[in-house]
Amino acid sequence: MKRTRNIAFFLFFLFALSVLSACNFTGASMTSMTPVNKENTAAETTLWLHQQIEPMIYPTLEKLLADTDIVIIGTVKETLPAVRLTQSENDMWKSAVWEEFNITPSLIQVDEVLKSDVGDVTAGETIRIDQMGGFVDNINETISYIKYPDVGSSYVMFITFNESANTDEYMTYEYSSIVDGLMQITDGKVYPPKASQIFESGISVEDVRLAMVPEVIVIPDTMPDDFAVYFEFWINPDQKNILDTYTGGIQKDLVMNGTQHSEFAYEREELEAIYAKMQELSIFELSGNIISDSIQVTPNEIFLIRYQINGHEYTVSGDGTTETLESMEGQHLYTFMEYLRAYMINTTDYKALPEAVGGYD
Repeated sequence: MKRTRNIAFFLFFLFALSVLSACNFTGASMTSMTPVNKENTAAETTLWLHQQIEPMIYPTLEKLLADTDIVIIGTVKETLPAVRLTQSENDMWKSAVWEEFNITPSLIQVDEVLKSDVGDVTAGETIRIDQMGGFVDNINETISYIKYPDVGSSYVMFITFNESANTDEYMTYEYSSIVDGLMQITDGKVYPPKASQIFESGISVEDVRLAMVPEVIVIPDTMPDDFAVYFEFWINPDQKNILDTYTGGIQKDLVMNGTQHSEFAYEREELEAIYAKMQELSIFELSGNIISDSIQVTPNEIFLIRYQINGHEYTVSGDGTTETLESMEGQHLYTFMEYLRAYMINTTDYKALPEAVGGYD
């Protein structure tokens, strides 16, 4: 998963600041020099770097999984000696602002694979997972909230896979979160860190397995009575165009004149036509934010579609880059968005709203 490593960048930026502080100031509150032995020569001095941070806390399993490529149940075979990496010698970290940093690797035996979106990870093999910090070259880097797994213990592990041409490169596998990335298993029960908001302490491993199974959406051939659609699109997030069949409302972005809201009346046949269009374009099979990672559009119009079927709600979204995607999913989603937009702006209630003044550049 090629995701922004904001937390890692922030942590190591703090490391860099601490090193500078240790070199220029004696007795800094977060950085101290501790002699290894009584002679206290420069080569025999340990630099202790401890960082107190507020980690990202994932509120739901869904959000954690969005940043996770692989979920396993694994047993720690060995903690390897820490290594000090040099930015210029590691392709994966050439864009980092620091030059050197410590990594502590652990060898993990994969006992069970609960999820694997990328990488070739199978039960029975051993992978190396790397974590920030550790002691090497007389530099001891520690970070609040980071827990190193205990040898011989088993954990549920949420892992990010950072693709590299060199499969042995450090940080190819790392935990998705310093809080939720590893949850210890004892006697068949899972004990997440206290800061975790995802699982209750003592939940069974079987319940964790069940939570990992995605919900299967059963789509009736005929539109259910509770079917409803909420559609919004905008350039200015404070001034959205909205079509809401849940409550019967419609809103128009008037640009320089704010927004105008009105009641919206529709017939069942109109909802049935929307439902049929969603079936035709396989919209019910889509989820998440379907956009391009490589193309930028200015101004960028963002859209969101939320709908209800048999008491369950589902959401899919996109933006101006969705149209550029070559995938069938992107093409179908953009086509359906245009269908909803055309339906909305041609309704009598929308046409009765004031004209917009101005535009977006």
